Amino acid sequence: MSTTHDPDHRTAHVIGLERDEEDGTLLLRARCSECRKTVLHGAGTDLDAVQLGWRVGHCGCGDYELTDPHRVVPQRLRVLRREDASFREHLQVAAHRRRVEDAEEAHRRALAEARTLPPREARRLRREAAEVLDAVRAALPEAAE
Repeated sequence: MSTTHDPDHRTAHVIGLERDEEDGTLLLRARCSECRKTVLHGAGTDLDAVQLGWRVGHCGCGDYELTDPHRVVPQRLRVLRREDASFREHLQVAAHRRRVEDAEEAHRRALAEARTLPPREARRLRREAAEVLDAVRAALPEAAE
């Protein structure tokens, strides 16, 4: 076994695994063994499909192999699996909140547009926009039902 450093075999050691609060993407935080910069790599959303291996470098040192010498990934996966049910509920609530925000924005645009329309069309547009907004607000996420 050679003790010389292979300049073509760059590594980035995993130092963390988190789940993005907004969309559930798993994020691997690693430190490049050459420049010591912390880098972030997406790892999908499936807790059973997290993979290390060769990645395009995010630090300027070139491509490297993501490695986990301190066994961070299995430890964090155990914690994330315990949190998974409540996180799935959170995702549903967050998605509902985004739908309400989008409907509120569409309602504001409709009100602004109504100012430029004849009175009858303006009333119709305001009424339709208000109905859509009320329906979105009334629809509870599946987890809250």
